[in-house]
Amino acid sequence: MLFFKCLFLLAILSTDLLSASAFDESTIQDRAVLTESQIQEFSNDGFCVEERLIQTEEIKELHDAAMELHAVADKIYNYAKNAGWYTAELIEQMQDSSFTEYSISPGTFIVQKVDPLSNTIFYDYKDSQIVIGETTEENPQDRRMALKRIVWAPAASPEILQFSGLKTIFSHASQLFKSNYADLIIFQFHYKMPGDGVYFAPHQDIENRLSFCKDFNESIASIPAVHAIIALDAHTADNGPIKYVRGRGVVERKNYQLKSDQGALEEFYKELDDGQLDTWSGIMSPGDVAYLSPYTIHFSNKNKDESNSSRLTLIIGLTAVSEDAERHANTSQYPGIGSSQMVNLT
Repeated sequence: MLFFKCLFLLAILSTDLLSASAFDESTIQDRAVLTESQIQEFSNDGFCVEERLIQTEEIKELHDAAMELHAVADKIYNYAKNAGWYTAELIEQMQDSSFTEYSISPGTFIVQKVDPLSNTIFYDYKDSQIVIGETTEENPQDRRMALKRIVWAPAASPEILQFSGLKTIFSHASQLFKSNYADLIIFQFHYKMPGDGVYFAPHQDIENRLSFCKDFNESIASIPAVHAIIALDAHTADNGPIKYVRGRGVVERKNYQLKSDQGALEEFYKELDDGQLDTWSGIMSPGDVAYLSPYTIHFSNKNKDESNSSRLTLIIGLTAVSEDAERHANTSQYPGIGSSQMVNLT
């Protein structure tokens, strides 16, 4: 069964995803190329933004798909909660039992792993990974789900690989990589709901790439990875937009190790508090796309209770492949059936 699922998703990647016939060329041909100033901005600042790149109807379809998976996550969380299995207590129980797999609902939702530091449980769902946390009220009955992300969402919603804007994103990535090929490693929905407490501390994606793949090669292509950050609804000052630090470490490709070095993180916060860092607010409209260098420091705060709005994001991650398609920056298999496959960007 696993073999056939792999073939199915590879078929999508090699036909519907990459064939010109799957896209409405007339609506995107004038946006298929980044300007020289955008490429220079990406190289110097670590990011650039293409406003309103994804069409409104496609943003609605992606938003709907994200919310359908949110409903699945809510079902998982409430099933456990109604059984008296609150997230923190469930994590403790699983640690004590040295589990390898744990069924939260027989034959339906399998716990793959837990992270006690972030109070997070990773569930398998149709070969995607649903990452669920919980709010921190003292009374367990008052707690709510804090859905963090859906890892490799196409396994659960294959149709999202077919949106036409993806071809334009690939074209832009080809310019940034200066290569016609890349490995598609990440296709994730990220969530923030009012008051759910979800936030992300300052970090660089290069640290994640190096952590996941010990022999990750940073010298392939002009940049080893590109992430496309797609706003599925309005990212406002109150609902926890992603904030980007301009230029710090980008040109020199410096890894500050902010996730693993507490001293470096404290120094960063001091500079941020002292106003020494040039940051972009991350305020975006639905359909805007930000291209992010793996060396760019970025972070996001919590979605405030009073925002009264969700902050949904689709993140597409690509890693470099040499122009002859022989050498790959990443050599590890990322979670999700169909991920980590090489794609033609042109």
